Amino acid sequence: MSGDTTEFRILAAELGHGAKLAPGAVRKGMGAVGEMVARQWHDNAVQTSGTHAKLYPSSLGFDLGVSPGGALVDVGPSATDYNQGFLGRVLEFGGRRSPAHLDGLKALDSTQPKVEATLTALLNPLVP
Repeated sequence: MSGDTTEFRILAAELGHGAKLAPGAVRKGMGAVGEMVARQWHDNAVQTSGTHAKLYPSSLGFDLGVSPGGALVDVGPSATDYNQGFLGRVLEFGGRRSPAHLDGLKALDSTQPKVEATLTALLNPLVP
């Protein structure tokens, strides 16, 4: 998922001071989005992972980064930092012996209204 600030930079002269603040607002918003989706994904995984993957929910988190056009957030399991993060692909997409849980997709779908409201609340004050 990424937030692009390119259009804000192009319109900077027309929008004035708000456009200069937009990249920081987008970064702050993407951090909030990452936290929301990761928390919901964790909650979903707690319900679906059962006893066979009880440590998997603890592997879920997010990383906030910078892209050439703005900010980006990577949400999901960490295969290197936590036990059972490596199970993410099998649990999310299924395998020969297990159905797909799709907890990440469900988290994204259920948080979409909050995500939009958060970004709107951060960016609306910047536009005259």
